[in-house]
Amino acid sequence: MPNIFIENDKIKVVLSNVKSTDIDYEMNLFFKGVGAIFDEQTNSFTFEKPPNMSTLIKFISDITEFFKIRGFKTDLDQNCENLLSRQSKIELDLDNAYKVGTDIKSSTDVELNMPDIFKRKLLPYQKKSVKHLHEVGNAANFSVPGSGKTTISYGAYALLKSKGIVEKIFVVCPRAAFVPWLEEFEGCFGYPPDSIRLEGSRVDSNILQDVKDKELILSTYMLPLNHSYAVSTFLEKYKVLMIIDESHNIKRIEGKQSNALLDLAPYATRRFILTGTPMPQGWDDVWTQFTFLWPTNNILDQAFVFKEHTRLRNNLGRYKEKIYPLFTRISKKTLGLKEPKWEQIKYPLAPIQKRIYDSIALKIFHEINNINVESVDEGGRMRKWRRNRMLRLIQAASNPTLLNKPDTEFDLEPISSAGLDVSELIEKYTSYGEIPSKLQEASLMARQLLKKGEKVILWTNFVHNIDMLKDQLLKDVNPLWVDGRVPKDESEDYEHNREKVIQEFKEDSNPRVFIATPASCAESVSLHKYKGKTVCKNAIYIDRTYNAAQYMQSLDRIHRIGMDPDTQVTYWLCIAMDTYDVLIDQKLKKKIQNMYDLLDEDIRVDSFHVTETEVTDDEIKENFNDFKEYLKSKFGNAD
Repeated sequence: MPNIFIENDKIKVVLSNVKSTDIDYEMNLFFKGVGAIFDEQTNSFTFEKPPNMSTLIKFISDITEFFKIRGFKTDLDQNCENLLSRQSKIELDLDNAYKVGTDIKSSTDVELNMPDIFKRKLLPYQKKSVKHLHEVGNAANFSVPGSGKTTISYGAYALLKSKGIVEKIFVVCPRAAFVPWLEEFEGCFGYPPDSIRLEGSRVDSNILQDVKDKELILSTYMLPLNHSYAVSTFLEKYKVLMIIDESHNIKRIEGKQSNALLDLAPYATRRFILTGTPMPQGWDDVWTQFTFLWPTNNILDQAFVFKEHTRLRNNLGRYKEKIYPLFTRISKKTLGLKEPKWEQIKYPLAPIQKRIYDSIALKIFHEINNINVESVDEGGRMRKWRRNRMLRLIQAASNPTLLNKPDTEFDLEPISSAGLDVSELIEKYTSYGEIPSKLQEASLMARQLLKKGEKVILWTNFVHNIDMLKDQLLKDVNPLWVDGRVPKDESEDYEHNREKVIQEFKEDSNPRVFIATPASCAESVSLHKYKGKTVCKNAIYIDRTYNAAQYMQSLDRIHRIGMDPDTQVTYWLCIAMDTYDVLIDQKLKKKIQNMYDLLDEDIRVDSFHVTETEVTDDEIKENFNDFKEYLKSKFGNAD
């Protein structure tokens, strides 16, 4: 009878009463596959204990099944028995999850009695999602941005906590989401949470002490990768609900952060994933996310099998029925928000700015016509070349001063003056006293809103625009501002950081101006309300790029549930006439409609990456083709 037991960091299989003649080639090959070493004196195989629970359970299951097929009854030690018993329970839980999830999703009337600890009134369309997360246990919520996924998660947590199933929440999310999770906790439970942000090497030696009296534990995606053992000890000791917020960030099957979270998943008592778009780039994006929910059940097969199956069919195929009961989704139209108002501010470029813009546009037109595409690598170099040409015209239409400045966010050097008849105009632009049209119009509009007693956000993609606005054009109104130069939170700079700036904007009862780049504030930031009251409903877009995802994310910062039902959100779009701005506006309108179509469906892949901040090579190429057509229409067959 083979005896299987776990001894320190080893798994040992002692072949008691197994004849040497039964230890054949097949058995040797099986154990060789797991790196086992055979000891003739003890008649046993020994191999390293896998570093994560999922693999450990699989190994024990595979070994017992191997011997069962060969007619041997195995004897397991208590550790092995516990693991297999635990897995048997998880299998039953999954069967129940499929049944319960299907029933809840098909129901029209949802009965939900929230415990007294939960103070916030759930909106009717949120109740089904709360019930689903709670009863399915390890589940996903793919509701659209601004639908209240954090509130829904806290509602499910309240139910689980009231039944003694969990006692703490561990949220892995972007750093920018830390404050919303803290604020929403108080909004849901009526008191600020005892919380901690896991950071730095202290985690390794002090995590159990630090989380002992904390209910809400926050972490970035990177921390579990660097401190996996410490986090696993915390998850083993307590009954923890582990939540991956913006879970599209762990979609990469081969990603180090993704694998670190998959290794930790079995140690959590319950698991949720939250994102607005679970499949931003392809069908295989969901593999990591659903494997995190049920890490020891192999519901989507091995990664390579899943990838090949979905690739060949260009859809989820047989896996659709596997994931359908495990998620809910609130569509955009369900939110019942008042439609935002779009105001276009169209104006001609200032005279010197127009000369600069036209000269650069003509130079790029000639470059495109004369470039030997074969001489430019179709990989990173070509991508950057295309991107930079489009950005140059966006800069010229926004503020010619940008052309003579290095830009760290877009990795742009000052423009080369070679072949430009306006190089001196660019170099000395600030000395001419001309204010770029966009900055002038945006500043005037911001002042008008301030006079009406309202707050306003100014969005621009360029850091130097922020400097001109805060140091010159709007200096007297003391605007708040955030871009990549501002530290993210108090761990980087206690006195001055993005969290404090955003909080000041929301807390201040006076009219204020907030200036930001979409890259620094587009995701996981709420700017529309504070303590249940709407604080901002106006946004001015000084310039926009072809990055539709960041643009859409920025729109959602002030158009979200929680605002008063009659709140009229207004977006002012600065568009320079007869420039690339016009084409960008047309492209973004189309993308917006695509997004609404996408967000009103259940789940699908779309070429528009709603939650992706990086623009793909295909998108760059697509936009560049339109860019070429724009230049051709502008200059025709110019020499």
